[in-house]
Amino acid sequence: MGISWLLGEPVPADVQAVLDTAAVLDITEFDVFQLAYRDWYGRCAAPRTIERWFAAYMFEAAVPPWVRQFTRRVLAQRQGRFQSADPDPARSRSGARIKGGVCLALLALALWVLIVAAGSGGHLLPFLDECYFPPCY
Repeated sequence: MGISWLLGEPVPADVQAVLDTAAVLDITEFDVFQLAYRDWYGRCAAPRTIERWFAAYMFEAAVPPWVRQFTRRVLAQRQGRFQSADPDPARSRSGARIKGGVCLALLALALWVLIVAAGSGGHLLPFLDECYFPPCY
């Protein structure tokens, strides 16, 4: 492929995505590579490591997969299309329902414990003459 696209051929989609991401984030293309590396590998890379990949990008229009994924996600978020980490949205919704159901059950249990404690507070604590919890006013 080379750099022939500089001489009039259309810009490759991956290169355009890097350019657009740099513009959206208001950073350099090299910084896009650094952010993408940190996002993909979970740690910062030495500039020398990034230079090797960046040189291939500059002279051969070669965009590594981790940069491609990062640019797609940034541009999708910019357009309001957030990508789910789970490819099956139905499964994600059912997982949210299960978590919601568990939270609701725990909340109901906590409320029940409070009501029982309030109702029997005077009987369980003999040093209290009367109940001071809300149901006993």
